[in-house]
Amino acid sequence: MERIGDGLERIIKWILIVLMAVMITTTIIAVIQRYIFGSSFNWTEELDSYILVWCSFLGVAVSYRHIDLVFLDLFVNMLPKRFKNILAFIVHLVCLAFIVYIFVTSLQYGLSPALYNRKSTALGCSMFVPFASIPLSMFMMILFNFELIPKLLKACMNRDEQKGEC
Repeated sequence: MERIGDGLERIIKWILIVLMAVMITTTIIAVIQRYIFGSSFNWTEELDSYILVWCSFLGVAVSYRHIDLVFLDLFVNMLPKRFKNILAFIVHLVCLAFIVYIFVTSLQYGLSPALYNRKSTALGCSMFVPFASIPLSMFMMILFNFELIPKLLKACMNRDEQKGEC
């Protein structure tokens, strides 16, 4: 499962590199056009916004795999190691339930005619295009959970014989 996760993460990172390069390029073009020629393309701001949404959701999926998301751990760090691992396992199960809920809900909404038939203002593309980042990133997070949860469960089950801790 870890090899699949590594491959998926590598693909996501390359997609992020391409998206960021496009966003930087269109932003530079818009700035040059605005300050040198006095006007700018209408579509650059909208495209950059959609790319930013995609980068944010794809980046969250990669961060989730490495457990690098913001977590208030002041109280958790005071707990014994065994309880930390148990709490981390429970938190990931709750997160998984929430992620599955967001995935199902966003997929239902994203495929609805109300969103699918709606066109963006400047680009004229379906609003499904920027919105598709949500179910896609949630699906990747679900896949990453198949890698994370067994590791957390194993950490809870392993006992250190000398210290009596997990």
